[in-house]
Amino acid sequence: MLRGDVQINNHCYETQDLEMQIRNSREFGFEIGAFHHALDAYRVPDLLKNAPGNITIATFANLWGYKKEAFQASPYAGKILTDAGVPLAYKSDHPVTNSQHLLYQSQLATHFDLSDQFAIKAVTSVPARSLGLGHRIGYVRSGYDADLVLWDSYPLDLGARPIQVFVDGAAQFDFHHEKLTSVTSNHEPWEAKATESVLAKDCVPEAKDFVITGIRADFAHKASASSSNDGQGILVVMAGEVVCRGPAKDCAALKSEAINTRSAVVINVEDGVVTNGITTTAPNLGLGEIGAESSTQDGDIDASKPSDPSTVVTAFDGLVFGGPHFERAEKLGVSEVIVAPGATVSAPGDDGGFLQGISTAFKLSGMSVLDPHAVVRKQVALNFQIGDGSKGEKGSGTESISMQIRTLRGILTDQAGKDNVYGQLANGSLPFVIEVHSSDEMAHLILLKQEFPSVYMVFKGATEAYILADEIAKAEIPVLAYPRCMPSSWRTRRCLPGPPMSDDTNISALLRANVKLGLIANDDGNLGEMYWEAAWAAKLVNEASDELQLSEQDTIDLVSRNVREILRLPEIKPQDFVVFSGSPLHVKSQIALTVDAGAIRYCQPRLQ
Repeated sequence: MLRGDVQINNHCYETQDLEMQIRNSREFGFEIGAFHHALDAYRVPDLLKNAPGNITIATFANLWGYKKEAFQASPYAGKILTDAGVPLAYKSDHPVTNSQHLLYQSQLATHFDLSDQFAIKAVTSVPARSLGLGHRIGYVRSGYDADLVLWDSYPLDLGARPIQVFVDGAAQFDFHHEKLTSVTSNHEPWEAKATESVLAKDCVPEAKDFVITGIRADFAHKASASSSNDGQGILVVMAGEVVCRGPAKDCAALKSEAINTRSAVVINVEDGVVTNGITTTAPNLGLGEIGAESSTQDGDIDASKPSDPSTVVTAFDGLVFGGPHFERAEKLGVSEVIVAPGATVSAPGDDGGFLQGISTAFKLSGMSVLDPHAVVRKQVALNFQIGDGSKGEKGSGTESISMQIRTLRGILTDQAGKDNVYGQLANGSLPFVIEVHSSDEMAHLILLKQEFPSVYMVFKGATEAYILADEIAKAEIPVLAYPRCMPSSWRTRRCLPGPPMSDDTNISALLRANVKLGLIANDDGNLGEMYWEAAWAAKLVNEASDELQLSEQDTIDLVSRNVREILRLPEIKPQDFVVFSGSPLHVKSQIALTVDAGAIRYCQPRLQ
């Protein structure tokens, strides 16, 4: 290292650590090739720019909040660093994020103001140069290695996928796909909608009298769902109540009344799209803030006696509101979240336990459990997990998968007709949500459902559900699935990767079998990405089959209405909605305003 024969790549997060290592490099005369993760780097761009060498920041677009060192990260870091001339590369930290989808980091970054040019460089030429290989890879140039990718669409569009990869000029996939000879792109350069100046003047937080014009589509409620307004739709709010939504001519009288009698402001949104906002489950949001800091958590629960209904815990009793995770999610369009308690397990590193308790649904705009509008439903579903992570201590009745199934059967048999949460589970009045990933374990649960037909069972996660898609549909078991998968454990080894490795995805197979499906987040830090995940999933669904084509409404429903219907939550009230400038399914679209309980909450929100 001191002789300069070894390149230094340094895992480092916070400003004081970055500064210390740069001082070391000056004192001992070595150069640092890259700082990895480095989520604080955006705070000290001048320090990095003036350091010896040409330090690359190898980081994430929007992975944050999981420990103290990652808590103060900014999604605008890429923009800040490149503006300062600091080389930027994106990394996966596989398997923390899936390296198969590294390009998604660049796609996300473009939402947070990074230019397309730098977003592409961040996964091509910049890392190549940082590795000392910029003389042969990272560019499409004469004399360089013929390492090339043929994409089916513009690489920074959501769902863009490789249809052929060449390494040293050799094709890696033995595919004779029609798109190899007929690739076309309908990509058009994204132009930011010119609403900022209008909103700055007319959009006033807490206002309860306003008119929104320029609405192309209103997907917020079934009764008014429409995508045929051609930008002429209108939405009128008076005294915090929606009094009209639809074509401008139908709302003209109420618009005039709102302006003349209540001094309502008129907010014009270019290419406006109205939605209810995202509804999703979350691993821990509402019960903790920083995953690796126990002092910020609700804590483990005692699930050593799962057959005893008196030990079941409800998330409501530990619910907390506010904090950066709440704010970021809400400013990216998340309206409601459902969270279940955790469980004590015997093996370190396991992600939950057999009995996880009763989940609670709440609004991100809530102030506390005393706020009458904060909690949507105190008891949403009783949550269990089947799998390796749910194997409990000796004597718990959950030491093996077979014992877990036996325990569930015993609960449904012994508690049927009783006035407790397990009795509600048995009669179907309380949804029975089971996180399960192995198709073999799902098969046993389908048999259990056949034994107890009154039970309302929901599969959560369901990585291998595509294998039993028809059987799941026949059993009328809805699925809350994670959008993408990775074979990170034995029970997810048959994860369906999607094109170009497989024609289908788990999502396309389930939808084609007519399984009721919702998409949910698997990390508290990425709840606001669910519209983009839905857009990605829908693109692959639509390409997998001509018979099944998801519309914009269908796609939005995957992360909103479908989730609420599966969990039997009430429809979001008409006076709660989110307005986008551009389709929420485009990664560069921005929120124009959010409305909660009939009052404007945020105008063109920025995450910090």
